[in-house]
Amino acid sequence: MATNKFEAAKENSWPLLKNCLIIFAIASIPGLAGGYIFLSHRSFWQQAEATKAK
Repeated sequence: MATNKFEAAKENSWPLLKNCLIIFAIASIPGLAGGYIFLSHRSFWQQAEATKAK
């Protein structure tokens, strides 16, 4: 009985978990892109400041 309940719970929770992972992946893409752009722009501005200071 318990194993059947466990199997049923596992089968029911997997699609939900998969959806959560997909949503998390989609939601993290703009964050990662934004962080990358922010870091690259920041290093660009630091280089510009360094060349300007010279």
